[in-house]
Amino acid sequence: MTFNLDVAPERASVAVTVDSHGIVDTQGTVLVSGTMTCTGAASSAFLNIYLRQQADDLLTVTETHNTVACTPTGERWVIYAAADDGAFRPGPATVRVAVNGFDGFSSYSSSSGKRSVSLDPIEAGATPFEPTGDFEF
Repeated sequence: MTFNLDVAPERASVAVTVDSHGIVDTQGTVLVSGTMTCTGAASSAFLNIYLRQQADDLLTVTETHNTVACTPTGERWVIYAAADDGAFRPGPATVRVAVNGFDGFSSYSSSSGKRSVSLDPIEAGATPFEPTGDFEF
């Protein structure tokens, strides 16, 4: 009888950052970005972004998510999103992020966090964003 012993792969680990500044266009659509890093056995991650802005008596929110590939060296992510109601404006906002990493089999790791960001106005004459709700890398 022969037995083979293999070393288990390193447990999946994921980390996500959010840039301190985003951009809001003249239509109220936002661009928010950051980086995502996976180590160990993680090869993809489910990223959920929730953006909230309170200005005077107006509360503006949006939420979007996607499964994306990620690497140990880090991948940039960018989201263009329109508000669920109303429109985002230049000024402070809060981004909440939740991420779950997967190895395609069984290992996973999760991480979440919240960050204040400044939504800066788009440059004069620039084309407004297309609020796809999709991520770009």
